[in-house]
Amino acid sequence: MANEPNDVFKLARTAKGYRARQRILRATADILGERGLDNVTVLAICERADIGRTTLYNYFKDADEAIQALMAEFADEIQEQFEQIHGGQPRGVKRLAYCLRFILERAWRDPVWGKLAVNLRAVGPQFDNYMIAQVGLEIEAGLENDEVNLSSPEASALPQFIASVIADTLRKLSSKETQLKEITPIVLLTLRASGVETAFAGEAASQKVSRALFSRSWLVEPTS
Repeated sequence: MANEPNDVFKLARTAKGYRARQRILRATADILGERGLDNVTVLAICERADIGRTTLYNYFKDADEAIQALMAEFADEIQEQFEQIHGGQPRGVKRLAYCLRFILERAWRDPVWGKLAVNLRAVGPQFDNYMIAQVGLEIEAGLENDEVNLSSPEASALPQFIASVIADTLRKLSSKETQLKEITPIVLLTLRASGVETAFAGEAASQKVSRALFSRSWLVEPTS
């Protein structure tokens, strides 16, 4: 039987407990990203993490609870990495462009991560809700900065639209149906279709923005 939440919290606060919990989440992420939701079971997690069931039950009551915890960690990781890179960028259309490209490029460079993002959508609405909330904050700032050529009611529908486009592109990137060079056009066209073309007015300006915003490799390449 799983421990009570307070007991789990105390276990996870120790260095050993934290490492055990992260090991479980890492195993859950690997299985979900590589093999899909149906293959995430307590037995599979334990085998992947090389732990006994008792250890898993110290932190999670079942595989579903581990997946839900993974969902929260996944969103926190995206937010933390983005803030480290672009936290000083004012909210608005340009920051939104940074964020969308960051997520898409990571999915292309790390297909398992991309498939994990896609498969997390099958778990429940949390991933989409996270994306919609984050996009909404940037769109709201874009409205205040006159970067979005839409009424407030029209703009309120944009986060759902953009999140859907990004989710579909994540799937294509993780399966290599879409290439790295296509990410910038996808982001720019998505934003223009969303009524934020004023931030990239003119062909020359668009090219300049593309170079300035999208030239950096967001992920540190592993060294051998």
